[in-house]
Amino acid sequence: MSYGILLTPEAEDQLRQGDVWWQANRPAAPDLLIEEFERTVDLLREMPSLGSPFRRARILGIRRILLRRSGYWVYYLPDEIHSVVYILAVWSGHRGTDPSLAAQRS
Repeated sequence: MSYGILLTPEAEDQLRQGDVWWQANRPAAPDLLIEEFERTVDLLREMPSLGSPFRRARILGIRRILLRRSGYWVYYLPDEIHSVVYILAVWSGHRGTDPSLAAQRS
């Protein structure tokens, strides 16, 4: 069974901002972030439990997966009942902090 993918507005904005930064600052691989993100989304469609549980969130069931080459994390919530993966954040691991996920899904 293939899952649908829905990005929250916050995740879309984070991905867009990350892509702008990546293209301006990584000329050797300007499309790397988007390419990694798209490959990960394709994997999540088929294997929504692929990432590791993220236990520091107030919402149960949030998982995250690292985009290894870019250093970004994708935080998501799989919904098995509706066969949807909600992408809550696309967050640079270089920030040293976690995204505020509770405010996005409350």
